[in-house]
Amino acid sequence: MIINVEGEEKSGKSSFAYTAPLPLVVFSTDLGHQRAIYGKLYPEFFQGLKIQEVKYKKPQIEWVNGQARAKVEWEPFTGNDITVYEMPIPMQIDLNKVEGFMAQWSYMLTIYLAAMQDELVQSVAMDTMTLVYKNKCEAYLEELNTRGGGARKQLLQVEYGHPNEGIRSLYDLARASGKNLVAVHHLRDHYVSRPKASGEIESVADGTLETDGMRETNKKVDIVLRIEKKDGKLWGKMPTCGPNLAMENTPILSPTWDSLMDMVEMGWHGPKFPRRGKEGVSDAK
Repeated sequence: MIINVEGEEKSGKSSFAYTAPLPLVVFSTDLGHQRAIYGKLYPEFFQGLKIQEVKYKKPQIEWVNGQARAKVEWEPFTGNDITVYEMPIPMQIDLNKVEGFMAQWSYMLTIYLAAMQDELVQSVAMDTMTLVYKNKCEAYLEELNTRGGGARKQLLQVEYGHPNEGIRSLYDLARASGKNLVAVHHLRDHYVSRPKASGEIESVADGTLETDGMRETNKKVDIVLRIEKKDGKLWGKMPTCGPNLAMENTPILSPTWDSLMDMVEMGWHGPKFPRRGKEGVSDAK
């Protein structure tokens, strides 16, 4: 199952992701995992689990015959219920350079491939995929600058195909591996083009929000879960629910992985969807 969970700040997106079936491997770019784990959901979902938080260790990048190679060293996730790999945004010391993103992308991709190939790992979470996507864009810009000796600060519009393909491959691998993938996203203003009185075309926000990340994100997932905070409560709805179209836009209070799967299975006659299970132990096969 591949789920895009999105919402504004502090709307329970990360908390939902951490309730996915175990063992769970998380890439934390927002570094808000302790709030998600040790908050009000802790007694029900995390107490008694083996949780390992791993500090980021920047790999060295070497260039051999024009190709970049990273020496990635990482702590294994084997034996943990939840393993959180911290990936803080690389600090930019020289304002004229984009640096550190190639190394971090290589680090993340190495562990991600290992998790997808591990028979025991049930779920992987990108918290957030918004920042993972921006990381990939910056990594490609860093690569182009290094190869060409440039100092650009932004990709050209025609150059986004490369990072888009890199992110698509993450979704495709999860699909091929049969793993659960939770991609946490921020939201951004949605812009539309409209003519001005002068006849020129301008881009303006239309008052709605959209997924902040790769534009094809929602084509790659089974479910889009959007969470909003209303009157002090968290309400989710599924603008997209591929497995059960009848459940689209049905409100669900304080959604967790299992409660969402219960809703998706209403009227579903196929195999059961994976669950977190009782007492924090995954019962997915």
